[in-house]
Amino acid sequence: FDPVTGQPLPVPLRTSSDASFDPVLEDLALRLVQLRIARAAGLDLVQAEHLTVLRYRPGEEYRPHRDYRAASSLANDQPQAGNRARTICVYLNDVEAGGETVFPVAGVQVTPRAGRAVVFDNLDADGEPDPDSLHAGLPVERGEKWLATLWLRERAYRAY
Repeated sequence: FDPVTGQPLPVPLRTSSDASFDPVLEDLALRLVQLRIARAAGLDLVQAEHLTVLRYRPGEEYRPHRDYRAASSLANDQPQAGNRARTICVYLNDVEAGGETVFPVAGVQVTPRAGRAVVFDNLDADGEPDPDSLHAGLPVERGEKWLATLWLRERAYRAY
């Protein structure tokens, strides 16, 4: 995110395509899906940023990164909401080969399967960024990987 505008910047770490859904424009079906995803993550939908759907084609990946935001980038993007407390990624399809989500510090690797979800905290028990939340999306070898992601903040991010 641009530290001045708060707008997303091209990320050399990620080579996927993505689309975000503005809550103002969503229909009832999309709203219900997001409510279910937020509930699965154990937080309220008002804490969620825009739902983002990502597509990874063969060779595309998301290199090791953390989802919490730098303080400078939060200043222009709902600072009252706090940082990204939790992430939930829901796999929308089975991937023929590759595309696993890995957590190197925890030694965990998750194979993408339709309907499977990965939920993890980005902050420690004191509300500080947790460097152990490091994770990556390995390159897709065959097929495509589709997933829906909600980043949930510490406090309300959206009005509804």
